[in-house]
Amino acid sequence: MKTFFGILIFLTFPNFLLGQSNIFVKILTLSTNFERGENDSLYKNKISKNGFLTLEPALLVGIETFADSKTSIKFHQSLGFDAVSHLCGFTQIMIRRQIWEYYRNKIFAGIGPTLFLRESWSNIPEYKQDNSFEKQEKIEYSISWFSGEIEYNRKFSKRNDLTISLNHNHPWSFCVAVGWKFWFTRETKKPCNCPTY
Repeated sequence: MKTFFGILIFLTFPNFLLGQSNIFVKILTLSTNFERGENDSLYKNKISKNGFLTLEPALLVGIETFADSKTSIKFHQSLGFDAVSHLCGFTQIMIRRQIWEYYRNKIFAGIGPTLFLRESWSNIPEYKQDNSFEKQEKIEYSISWFSGEIEYNRKFSKRNDLTISLNHNHPWSFCVAVGWKFWFTRETKKPCNCPTY
């Protein structure tokens, strides 16, 4: 898995220097938990009584580079707290495509592999083992090869966007994220075709 992420970053970096590119920071907030299970009663940050809505605050940072005006590759990393207030995070690389545009507004859809990590829940009394995660000492992890994201961007200036997204942040959950995107450039830079002798 580390090799896979390393190869993608290596292939992406040259285009990051030459093409449209940006960095972004987001705050993850409200999460939805679609799979009801035996551990729902353990949630400390429940908003709805049945645990479908939880507050899972986290910081998300990343970079994005474009292959053309509508297609990009994005890498991001999050770190925060899960529904039981344990440390958690995810690492994700995805291919994204613009699916809608109007004036200063754009919507993108993306898909790609994600590595989910969390502090082990096994030390919580009454915890029932979740087969969605593998355990490695004090860490539990899960790999999803087809995680998704829907993102709305509102352009405010040449270099600044408001960004709001729905992120797949762990196996059976989606999270709302709000943040800011800074563009190094919105225009594709073409490498010099200088003559050689």
